[in-house]
Amino acid sequence: MPVKRKGGGGREFQWIRWIRSLESRPASPAFPLSIGDDAAIWTPGKGLSVVLSVDAQVEGVHFRRDWLTLREIGERAVTSSVSDLAAMAARPAAILVSIVLSPETSDAQFRQLHGGLHRSARSYGIRIIGGNLSSGPLSIAVTAVGEGRASELVRRSGARAGDDIWVTGHPGLARLGLRTLALGSARTHSGLTVADRVLLKRAIAAFVSPRARLKESQAISKALLPTAMIDLSDGLGSDLAHILEESTTASGHSLGAEVWEEPLSGEESFDRVARALGETGVGTALEGGEDYELCFTTKPGAHLEQKVGELSRRLKLRITKIGRIVARRGLRLVDSRGKIRKVVKRGWDHFHGGRVGP
Repeated sequence: MPVKRKGGGGREFQWIRWIRSLESRPASPAFPLSIGDDAAIWTPGKGLSVVLSVDAQVEGVHFRRDWLTLREIGERAVTSSVSDLAAMAARPAAILVSIVLSPETSDAQFRQLHGGLHRSARSYGIRIIGGNLSSGPLSIAVTAVGEGRASELVRRSGARAGDDIWVTGHPGLARLGLRTLALGSARTHSGLTVADRVLLKRAIAAFVSPRARLKESQAISKALLPTAMIDLSDGLGSDLAHILEESTTASGHSLGAEVWEEPLSGEESFDRVARALGETGVGTALEGGEDYELCFTTKPGAHLEQKVGELSRRLKLRITKIGRIVARRGLRLVDSRGKIRKVVKRGWDHFHGGRVGP
């Protein structure tokens, strides 16, 4: 594994030797080099396209040290990057990791952080093949490398009017977890039922230990033939808007979405917990980020619901239809009585209030 060095120093070279001992694997046709060179070599499968993505996690913007352990920070950094491969139904192959650390970082702290990166990569069946170490404010940038047949990769731009809109899991759950950590248990647990508190535990776990839907996205791609797909990292409202924008550009026709309130609010506990945190269930589902669930569109079909049910049971994954694509710009909510109201797109924005907190 090539690891570039910045600034030299005893600890740095010790850490690099430790990383090499941890990540070294025998050479293979896909990865002919082991560790030690300035760059990695990877050969994709025959007839496959290379899929690349990079994502950064920065202290104070994406995480806080008083909420997450260093191991959890490392695990989340891998998930946030490889989730972009899931969004295109690509198969993961490897990652490169660039870590910026405070000069005061101890050996134990470094091993905890990289241990999280290592464990998360292994859990997805991914190799860490390169990286960089430098000093400064804590941040981790992960470049994800994947592959797939060009004809089978799912883009954001294929949605058309009349398509159904689906989501996996429960959008907004990670936001409930973030709000709980930010406000504290005294505020959030007051007046909640046992079921509500169970949901809070799930919400905190969704924020602290999210999982990218890599295997699920490939199963969805094969079984349901999605016309467009995206992962929910910035929030359902913002990410669905990306699908609408790219699909409008690709098709040359104005596209919007009608989203139903009821499936977004979900179980009664979700809406009740959201209100205890000063929000609404629908608002939390639309604006929450870092769920790393999937939002995708499909052409409507007589047997599609049955296929979704079978796939949901096989994957043990909630898959919910939440609306449809329409030939009218904008995102609109439809309540149980059929009343429609326009939604102002809101979600994560790194350059406008982009910091973790309440």
